[in-house]
Parts: sequence; structure tokens; C-alpha cells
Amino acid sequence: MNRDPLTNILAFLAVIVFVAIIGYLLGRAKRSNKQKILEKFLNGFAIADGQDFKEIGAFAAMSQSFIEPLCILAKGYAHSGEFEKAIALLQSVLNHMPKSNKTKEVEVLQSLADIYTEAGMLMRASETILSLLKIDSRNIDALNKLVILREKQGEYEKALEVLDVLEELGRVDNGSREYIKGLLELKNEKKPTVQSRYFDRIELQNAIFSNESIDGLKAASDYKTSLDLLWYYNKPLNSIVFENINSAKNGQDVNDGAPFALKLLAKASNIKADLRFSYKCEICGHEDAMFFGRCPKCQNANSCFVDASVVQKTNIESAMFT
Repeated sequence: MNRDPLTNILAFLAVIVFVAIIGYLLGRAKRSNKQKILEKFLNGFAIADGQDFKEIGAFAAMSQSFIEPLCILAKGYAHSGEFEKAIALLQSVLNHMPKSNKTKEVEVLQSLADIYTEAGMLMRASETILSLLKIDSRNIDALNKLVILREKQGEYEKALEVLDVLEELGRVDNGSREYIKGLLELKNEKKPTVQSRYFDRIELQNAIFSNESIDGLKAASDYKTSLDLLWYYNKPLNSIVFENINSAKNGQDVNDGAPFALKLLAKASNIKADLRFSYKCEICGHEDAMFFGRCPKCQNANSCFVDASVVQKTNIESAMFT
């Protein structure tokens, strides 16, 4: 029996509409599932076990625009000291994301390496950086981080090898080569031969603590290296730095090359004043409580100097030093 052509057309259209409705409902169900995962992800991040991270990693694989926010979240965990959560989150993202997207993979590996470093897991951090370099061998940021990691692990020869690669790529050395060479000489129980304020200061400190003469040591004539050490030194010393320190303490004029703090102290002889010391980077201005060989902020080596400021003595300080 032949059907009316119009009936056939209507039946065909009905099938199309039915398929479209089914496709819409399935798509809506998938979007709803995605939304639930995202809501769970955003509302508190309560991690009972690894299952939540598997879901989040799978979600990142489906929606790669969320990879950057996930990296930020992982760093937030790390800054809060929750390194296990941070690491598990990024590892889940790596496991689920398509390997074809090399740019995003590098981004996640960089974040993971930073978190390993912050957690003190230096070997894991180095391994992660090496995995990154297999994808992007000319990644300058990763190579610089690898230098620091090798240095922190005491692998100074390997750090110098990475510096060779950076120089081949046209990067200007930030003082790292001389600094690492000095560390290598110290490791081999040799006196550092490099020109460095940091190693000059070590030599001066060792002489003071060993009760040896410091006459003639380079650091004893450099305010930026020794001002704080010589402030408390109480033996005769032929040093312009030491002479100006004593002049300032006695309210006498100091020479033009002296730091401003000493000049101010010399003029403040009628009040109970003292010097307070801090340690700053000449490049970025980072301030630390201890003299450093490499700036923790900008990573420049041999950039630290002693900075002094005049402060009023407390009653306790006055009693101690009078």
C-alpha cells in the first residue's frame, strides 16, 4: 500500500525532531553534570579522598579554559601549606588533559614545579622541569629555575651546564656563574677566587669568629659588606669603615664616602641613637633579615648589601652598650 508523499515527509520530519529532542536532552544532562562538578569544585573544595580531584581533572580535560584557574587554585593551596592538595590537583589535571595541547601542559608543569619547590621537594621539582623541557627545550624561565634547583641541591657542576645552555640562547648572566663557581670552590674546601661581596663577607665572618686578624681583608674596607659586622667589632683595626664607625659613635664628623646613616648618627650625638641593620637587594629592593648570596625575589646573585638606619636606643640597649 502506497503512502501519501505528504505523510512520508511528515514522518521524516517527526523522526528528525525526535532525534533533535533526544540530542538536546543528552546535551543538557552532560552540561548539568559539568555544572555539578564545577559547583562542587567552587563551593568549599572539601576533599574527602582523591575522587574529587579525578572529577576536577576530567572537567579540566573537557573545558581547558579552566586549566589556568585550576593552576591558580593549586598555588592557593600551596600558599596555605596544603601541598598535598595542590600537587594532587595538578597531577589530576595532567593525567586527564589531552597531550596534544603542549602549551597548556607546559603551563601546568610550571605550576607543579613551583609548588614542589615551595614544598621543599627539590628533586621532584627538578624532574618536573626536565619533563617540561622535553616539550619546550628553549623555555628560558624553566632553564633559569633549573639553575636555582641544581644550586639548592648542591649540584653546582650541573647548574653551570644549564648556564651554558642559557648563554647559547643569548641570555645575559645575572651573576650566577661567578656565584656558583664560588659555591663549588667552597664545596671543594677551597678559598673562593671569584670577585664577590658575598664570599668576601664569609671570609671576614670566619676571621672574626676565629679571633683572627682581619687587617687587610677586602670586606673590612667595604661598607656594603661589613658595616654591621664592624659596628660591634671592638679590636684595633686599620680600616676607613671602622674609623668612621668610631667617629660616628663619638659624635665626630665622618668622611664624605660614609653611608648617610653614619653621617646622621654623628650629628645626633646629643640623643641616644643606634643603628639598625637590614639586608637588601641592589637590583629589586628585596629586604631580608640575613645577608644572602642570591636574592630570593629576583634571583640575582651577589646583589645583597648591608643597609643601616638610625633608631633611638631603648633603655635595655642603652644599658647593654654603655
